[in-house]
Order: sequence, then C-alpha cells, then structure tokens
Amino acid sequence: MLAEASGRYRAVGVDDADPAAVSVAVVWQHEPGSLQRYPNLSLVHSLGHGVEQILDDPGLPDVQVARLVDPGIPAAIARWTTRIVLSHTQREEEYREHQAAGRWRPMRRRYPESVRVGVLGLGEVGRAVAGMARGVMHPVAGWRATDEPVPGVHVLTGRDGLRDLFETSSVVINTLPSTPDTRHLVDRELLAALPDGAWFVNVGRGDVVSESVLLAALDDGLPALAHLDVFEEEPLPADSELWSHPNVRITPHVSGPTSTRTALPPLVENIHRVLDGLEPNHVVDRARGY
Repeated sequence: MLAEASGRYRAVGVDDADPAAVSVAVVWQHEPGSLQRYPNLSLVHSLGHGVEQILDDPGLPDVQVARLVDPGIPAAIARWTTRIVLSHTQREEEYREHQAAGRWRPMRRRYPESVRVGVLGLGEVGRAVAGMARGVMHPVAGWRATDEPVPGVHVLTGRDGLRDLFETSSVVINTLPSTPDTRHLVDRELLAALPDGAWFVNVGRGDVVSESVLLAALDDGLPALAHLDVFEEEPLPADSELWSHPNVRITPHVSGPTSTRTALPPLVENIHRVLDGLEPNHVVDRARGY
C-alpha cells in the first residue's frame, strides 16, 4: 500500500495503513472485498502479469487497474518453451524411454523446418516465445483476437484460424491470459485436431483448457504429451490425476518468475506517474480482462 503522510508518500503494510491515506494498492491474491476499505484509492496494481485475481473480485472498487510488466518475464518464458520445442525436435522423450528399456535405436531426425510451433496469444510473452522459436529455425503460427501482423509469424484469427493452428502445429504453446473469452477456449475438438505426436504446452493460464478435458484427450493420445506450468487451481491439488499421468510433465508455475531486479523499476515508475497526476502504464481494459 502507498499512503500519504504530511505531504509525503510511504509504503505501508496492510495492517499498518490508515485506510483513508492509501492511494495505491499493490496486490497479489488479495482477499476479495478487502480493497473496499480504502476510500481514496486511485490505482490497484498487480504484482504479476496476470490480473484475473483482481478482476474476479466482486468488491473491486471502481478505479484503474494496472498489470506489472516485468521485461525479464517474456524472455524467461521464451527460453523455457524453446527448451521444450527443442526436446520435441530432438526426440528426447523417446530416447529416454529407450534408455529405460536398455534399447539402442537411432531414430530418424526431425528437422526444425518441419516442426511448426503454434503460439496462442501474441502479447509480450507470445511474441517473445514466437521470436525465440523462429531463432532456432522453426516456422511459427500465432493466434490472436485481431489480425494485426507480427513479423515472421503467420497470424491466425477466429475459430477457423484456431483450428488451423492446432491442425498444423507440432507443438502448441498457450500464452493467453485468463479472461472471459479465453476460459476453456482449448476444447476437446481442438485437441483432437492435433497431428499425431503433437505436444501441448501451457505457460499462460491454467483455465484456458479444462483439466478434465485435457486428461480425456491425453487418454485418447492427443496431445501425445502435455507440459503444464499453470493450472486451474494452484497449487495443484495432491489428488489431481495430472500428477500421475504418464504423458504429463508438471512444473509449479516457474517458467517466468518475477525478478525484483527487473520488475521493481517499472512498478516504481508507474506509482510515480500516478502521484504526479499522469496516466499509469499498462492499464487493464476491465471489460476485456487484459
């Protein structure tokens, strides 16, 4: 929280703040309704890229909401997803199975030019993911809400474009945020449209695909493998079937960790902009959800 005292501003904890003096709230997974106790808020700032935990609060005050744009996160996620793409291309999962069975079996190599990467969402993260995939010689298609071009990426839109991306991609990577339009966007029909052997990677938001739908699709063989870093419920419950599914690889939401070194400067700049009477950067369109 940022509160005013004698004409100066200072950062205060939730328990120390005079509610009337608080003008900026920097939050992550706050208690729903708790922001109503601050009558003079001018900005609610997310401490992460995602803002769904703020917008889903039925008691959210009618003030601007801004998201954190950490310039280090897109590059970190792009490195993470490129490692997975290269693993697919180099058939690492298959060779691991051969090692476990004591089997010496060289396989036909996959050429990057024949392994198309499909990226869902072409915001900061999606463009970084697409750019790094292109950097290791993979053709890239990307799906977005508008047909605004992205250099080097075959941009697709609409439901037909979404199906085209799934039908023609060896690795589909979701970078979409959680919004009313994206929740459970990836359905059984799209997963069934994947080519044989295709992988699905989720580093966006877990609710873009229903976990029950994904599990049923995995049991049917498409996708052949799912790399999941985000989930509908986090932490992932201990009784989730995803933990033990042989064709799922799980990591605990670590593909793009926020770094204080790169995240604090833009956050501090945004706070200063508000205090100086300027429009904050990265304001969220509350109707669109991002």
